[in-house]
Formats: sequence, structure tokens, C-alpha cells
Amino acid sequence: MISCVALVAQTVSISEVLDANLFKLEDGRIIKLAGVDAPQKSISYESLKEIAQETIDFSKNYFKNQQFKITVLGQFKDYQLVFLFREYPIETVLINSRFLERGFGKYIPNTIGVESKRMAKREHYAIENNIGIWKYYQKCENDTLDCTLSKQGSARIADTTQFKKKVEYPVITTQPSIPLQFLTGAGLAIVTSIGGGLMGYVIEVSGSNSGTFLRGLGGAILGTYAGYFIGFTTGIYLHAKRSYPKIEYAEFLGMTFGLSLVTTATTALIINDKNSGIPYLAATLSPIVFSLAIANTFYNQPDISPTSSVVFKSTFQDFRESQTTRLELFQLTF
Repeated sequence: MISCVALVAQTVSISEVLDANLFKLEDGRIIKLAGVDAPQKSISYESLKEIAQETIDFSKNYFKNQQFKITVLGQFKDYQLVFLFREYPIETVLINSRFLERGFGKYIPNTIGVESKRMAKREHYAIENNIGIWKYYQKCENDTLDCTLSKQGSARIADTTQFKKKVEYPVITTQPSIPLQFLTGAGLAIVTSIGGGLMGYVIEVSGSNSGTFLRGLGGAILGTYAGYFIGFTTGIYLHAKRSYPKIEYAEFLGMTFGLSLVTTATTALIINDKNSGIPYLAATLSPIVFSLAIANTFYNQPDISPTSSVVFKSTFQDFRESQTTRLELFQLTF
């Protein structure tokens, strides 16, 4: 039985990735993600061992030495069962659900509540898209892929029919939404451009004794554009951060500004016509085009390396005929 230890979120840092679903915190505690049944690196099946190693590599890259929030759900002899949260600028992500969404493991109902329903939905998404373990494995409620979750310490996979023939699919790394990035950027740009325009007007008016209105109007135009540029690129950054954790704000802003400036200046030199609106159009569209392009290309590094082709060398007959154990589901008590 699982006894509740704490329901208050704690700030922690992961110091070591021990297995596909086993982490060591800097305070020495060992934690396991609730609701996630991930194949361990010691599993006999090469295909699932491959997924386990991908999961470990991913976790080392994105979780090690990073700050998280955890809610402890249960205490075992060797580890704590937890919800693990990552706070991004515009949302909080449940890492347990992210694991299931990426096909790192299957959902196991060793926790209850609203988050459990969400995790089951993310597992369904991975199954439908043949991501991760679902390239090889068919869902079976009685199986467990993590031997520490089974009663006798032996993983149970009942039959070779649980495995699918290897099918090559495009590697799914992150799920960025460019339309949502655009809307986030546009929404923030409206607010910052208004603020920038008012600030520019006030600055110009306060510094001039003559030609107040015209100087103020010029300052408002410059302030509006500056606010638009900063607001739009910041909005793209905030939304892209959840898909690309390594994106850096200053670097992203600098690259977008540099490319926008070069494009606008080059367009003005080529057109060389004061009556043409093309340079102004280039100045307006460049931050949009370049911020979206940079965020989704330069920072879009694959989270999971493509898996190599797997050749099944046996039918797993020996394993199938061996005695297996039934998974005993854990129940929470509060």
C-alpha cells in the first residue's frame, strides 16, 4: 500500500539519472514518476532496452541539475513516488505526462485524481502515433515493463503478440505550435507597442520646446515599433521555451534583431525609392519571419536520437513459457 507522505510542492534539483524512471535528487532522495511504467535499461528485450536508453539520454540532457517542483505521493523502501513539475514562463508542465506523451513508458494507475486522467490521455496520444515503446509494444493491462513495480521483481510480458513488427516512423521530438507562437507574439506585441508608443511620445515631448506635436509623433512611431519588435519576439520566446528548453532570450533577441536590421537595410538600398512602401513592409515582417524561423530551426535540436533498426533474434519462447507474475496495482490512501 502507498501511504501519502506530502501533498505540498517542494523545489528540488535532479543530480543523477539512475534509470529510465529513477532519479536521484541533490538531497540524496531517490524518486520515481507516478503513473509511469518505463522499461528499465536492464530489460531483456533489445527494442525496449533501446527506448530505455533514449529515455535516460533525454533525461540527462534536459533534467540533470535543473530545478523542479515535486509533490510526494508515496514512500517506498528505496524510493519516493512523485509528481514532477517543470515551470515554464507561460505554463507548468507535468513531467509524468510528458514522459507518457513521448512514449517513454506506459501509464500505470498507481495514483488517482485529475492528473491521472490527463496522463492516460497522453498515453493514448503516444499509442495513436506509434511513439516510443508503441513502435514495438501493444498495450496489455497485466504487463509491467519496470521490474521494480512487479510483485516478484520480474517483468512480465506474456506473449510475443505483445510486440509489433518494427515500423519506421519519423522521429517526433517536440510538438511546437507555430500558429500559437504567432498568436502569443502578436498579443504581447499589441500591449508593448502601445506602451512603447506612449513612452516615445512622452520622451520626445518632454525634451522639446518647439515642434512638440511633430517631435512627439516621431517618438511615438519609433517607440511603437520598438515595442512591437520586443513584444513579438518575447512572445515567441515564451511559447517556444516549452518545446526548446535550451533557447536563450538574449541570444534569440539578438539574432532576430540582426537579421531584421540587415534585411530592412538591404531592401531599402535595393529599392532606393522614398515613395515605395516595400522597405517599411520588410521592417514590419522581418521580426515575425525571423523570430519564428530561428525558434523552430536553430533551437529545434532533436530530443531523441533516431533508433537503429532492430532485428528480433528469437521468438522469446523461453520467456513466454516461463512462470510470470501478475502485476499488483498500488492503491493510494490519504
